[in-house]
Amino acid sequence: MASKTRSLPIYPPTSGTLAPLHSRMNLVAQRNATKILDREIAPLQRTDLILYRNEADAAWSKQLTERIRGERLWNRHFASEHASWNLSSATDILADAEKRLLTSRFFGMVVSKRMVQEDWPVLEKLISALSELKLGERRFITILKENVTMPALLRLQEWIDFRDVHRFEQSVCDLLKLLREDFTSPEKSPRSSMGTQVPGLTEPAWKAQPLFLGAQKVRERIASNLFPAVEIPKEIFSAETRFQSESEITEACGGPGPLQFLLKGTRLYAASPITENSVFWPAVKEDGKPSQERFAQWLSDPARAPWAIELLNRLLRNHAWKRGMRFDEGQSLFYFTRSKPKKLWWEIGGKTIQREVTAPHIKWNDIDGEVLAEFQCGWKHEAIRAEFIQVLGALFLRLEPAWFLTELDGKTPSTNQPVGPLQSSWPDHDQNAQVLRTLRFWSAVLAKGHRELRVETGANPIRVRLTPACGTSPSAISTDQLDFDTLALTDIGYAQLIPELAPINR
Repeated sequence: MASKTRSLPIYPPTSGTLAPLHSRMNLVAQRNATKILDREIAPLQRTDLILYRNEADAAWSKQLTERIRGERLWNRHFASEHASWNLSSATDILADAEKRLLTSRFFGMVVSKRMVQEDWPVLEKLISALSELKLGERRFITILKENVTMPALLRLQEWIDFRDVHRFEQSVCDLLKLLREDFTSPEKSPRSSMGTQVPGLTEPAWKAQPLFLGAQKVRERIASNLFPAVEIPKEIFSAETRFQSESEITEACGGPGPLQFLLKGTRLYAASPITENSVFWPAVKEDGKPSQERFAQWLSDPARAPWAIELLNRLLRNHAWKRGMRFDEGQSLFYFTRSKPKKLWWEIGGKTIQREVTAPHIKWNDIDGEVLAEFQCGWKHEAIRAEFIQVLGALFLRLEPAWFLTELDGKTPSTNQPVGPLQSSWPDHDQNAQVLRTLRFWSAVLAKGHRELRVETGANPIRVRLTPACGTSPSAISTDQLDFDTLALTDIGYAQLIPELAPINR
């Protein structure tokens, strides 16, 4: 299959197109011979598995089909073939697909990056057309060869996971198990399903099945953008203050960086002891006796839990400030405020690479309608939204990737609207990998490259585990193994530069 023949439309079936499809199916049985992979095969010779693949996966698919042919099915060997379609002709595709579905027990589709990029738009329409034919005796099997995001139509079905080359034999066993399903033993049915019998005189040796193989009831591991907090302040300290506003307290006690306190009524709250050596002592009323409470009780109290979360987030802002980041209140995000480009080194999957976090924001002007003049109008930033939240009584740090535009000073927002890429800087099917990379990058930045994030409070620290919280979801992959490093390293080149950004209209 030529890699460039990918744009042929296969139109949805209508009342005028379905009838010819059924007619072609009836004619298949009358053909004298059929050619599969340049080999003459007798009419209606049964095949256990036809394996469709992209041309780039031909060698791998050949290895798989030859491996399957080495296994026995009762008193014979499995019959398997691998093939590709000429996507330049809708008629040829449909005719060949009908023939293969008539003569094969199973139809496998090898899913790889090239297949998803080049073939799937046409194949999806083809499958929809074939589904209308209600071919009850045939089943599709999805064979996942590479770590890509599955098309929705295939994701809902049973997968055979061949992504891990070290588990090839185990994956082959999973596939053979499916191929042996519902096949009648020769001892139970003397009429073999393989051969050249005329349909109608011999019943098929396998049971009628839907076009797609249903998903098994298994579980899939799902990674979130929530990072568990494993240690929080034990106490919260407070004292009566002589001021009535936060600005007054900041002016009296302020130093470098944002202060980590709450002002509720006339009482000042902090995560560190309020003593004569405390930075907050100048704000304490002369007769304002300090006191303390259990922080965990605040988190469990519906009235005070929002106060506890607010104090944790202020502690986080001070920590980010020490890491060189600033917080924009208008869009609630952290970014590196710079008046020159900035890149950071970080490590992922055993590789140390540079990632751009601040870059010039370039625009172009027309000159006399012919020439484009390039000029810098500000700075573009990769940013992160980070905040502590409670979920079902547990405390997490939530990270959300973001973008930001500033003026030439690198600080003043150039727009009040959310910002996003003008065009996606990575293929749609790699978005999961891009989000995972971004979460790992920013968690590493906040943690200063350590194994956990430690936010100093003046007493015991806040500690956050850098492994995201995971859950399970119904999945069609019976042997799925989620490898974070493999997923995060997929097309990693897309993630190193900041794309062109523009405001997003809500």
